[in-house]
Amino acid sequence: MHLTALSALLALCLVGVGAEFCASHLYTNTVLCDDGSELKAGSCCLDNGFCPSKCRSGSMSNGVCTCKSCPKARKLVLTSAEQWTRAHNYFRCRHGQPALEWSSDVATNAEKPATQSCSTGSLVHSNSYSMTPSAGENLAAGQATPEDATEAWYSEITSPGYTPGTRGGSGVGHYTALIWNATSRLGCADCMSGAQPMWACQYADAPPNYGGVAEYVKNVPQTNAPIATEAACCEKVYGGVAATTSATSLLNATGGARCCSPAALLGSFVLLLLVCK
Repeated sequence: MHLTALSALLALCLVGVGAEFCASHLYTNTVLCDDGSELKAGSCCLDNGFCPSKCRSGSMSNGVCTCKSCPKARKLVLTSAEQWTRAHNYFRCRHGQPALEWSSDVATNAEKPATQSCSTGSLVHSNSYSMTPSAGENLAAGQATPEDATEAWYSEITSPGYTPGTRGGSGVGHYTALIWNATSRLGCADCMSGAQPMWACQYADAPPNYGGVAEYVKNVPQTNAPIATEAACCEKVYGGVAATTSATSLLNATGGARCCSPAALLGSFVLLLLVCK
């Protein structure tokens, strides 16, 4: 087997205000200030005297803050493994792909690229296809949550967009990795590099992005249009999960993925993909 590492660097500037899919399942209507306290209607945050820093826009008039597109408290108590698995399976559901299962072994392997990336301050891929089990690998930096990172990888379906009947190219490699039909096991890890979170996921058992055009045609949906509705997949993936309205569950339940500082939620994130051919 001949393996070639192709690093595709994509610099994208987005404000991390939370994943936009399944919002009614994932989030409450409570807007949170940077210190985790609730932003009351007709007031400003006590910690900074203004809107939460993670809002996309804000203004003040006569001591009243108007804050728009702000992050909200999480509704669901999920471990980091559940966050990753459910986010991936939501997007796979939209295209009729089988659900992934979490693997602690694969997650342990994913710690290597995460740790390497945090140590160097930039994304560094592992030789994931030579690991046991062999796996494809997606990396990201700067996103606030596992849902955010997963949604960013998936967004390549529209920008630049997968071309049916092809291998797709490096610009859609994150999307093809997470949507690959034959892949069955997922494992992810994260760490902090200063104020910036680093994310790593590996996809094992028939690892993705391997082979010629025929393999891509067999494993990647040959239409970019979803075949299942958002409502149906949100209910399927998140509908049966116990909920909490506690503001302290902003990003993660106890024992889940690490939360990020406000500084890490703004600015750019970087994505890379290891492509095997």
